Amino acid sequence: MYGNIINSEISITHKKINYSPNRNLEIFRNKLKEGVEFTPRDILYYGNELYEHEIFEEALKYYNSFLDSKKGWYEDNIYVCGNICDYYQSINNGEESRKYAFKSFEYDAPRAEACCRLGFSFLQENKINQAIFWYETAANLKKPKDSLGFFNDACWTWLPHLQLCVCYDRLGNHKLAYDHNEVASKFIPNNKKILYNRKYFKSIGLK
Repeated sequence: MYGNIINSEISITHKKINYSPNRNLEIFRNKLKEGVEFTPRDILYYGNELYEHEIFEEALKYYNSFLDSKKGWYEDNIYVCGNICDYYQSINNGEESRKYAFKSFEYDAPRAEACCRLGFSFLQENKINQAIFWYETAANLKKPKDSLGFFNDACWTWLPHLQLCVCYDRLGNHKLAYDHNEVASKFIPNNKKILYNRKYFKSIGLK
């Protein structure tokens, strides 16, 4: 069975020929050496630079400082919680990962991205019923219409259903697993994971 959480952000950057990927990081570090006092926005941007350069421990220090300031835009707070959550999940620390997924709820109504992160962390620990709860929650949420924040469309459409397919199959409820695979297929009909799952279900007598 297939189904893994995917967190991705695509951006387009227009670069100069001699652009240095470390330029922004160096600018922030020089400001620190000069004793410049960072605003909450500076702290956020520096945290982002550190995170993108995989200097994670320092990034988390600044991210938490940004959250603790209580002066950040709520969408930025949610974004930061997501990054911290992903980091802890990457080192298999599900407890800390969930802590920041739940923290994101302090800033706005639960988002599908956070619910999928929670579902994934429980699925990794083979806590299937908890994973199902959060994936079903994600599947039933409506995307905020007035928000200018970043949204991962997969979490609001097909991903929860593909993951529910995995969860229910593990519980032996193949019919419900099949149904969720078909719901996911409405969004990504030619996805190889969807097609693979269909072959699997056909092999066990489901069509």
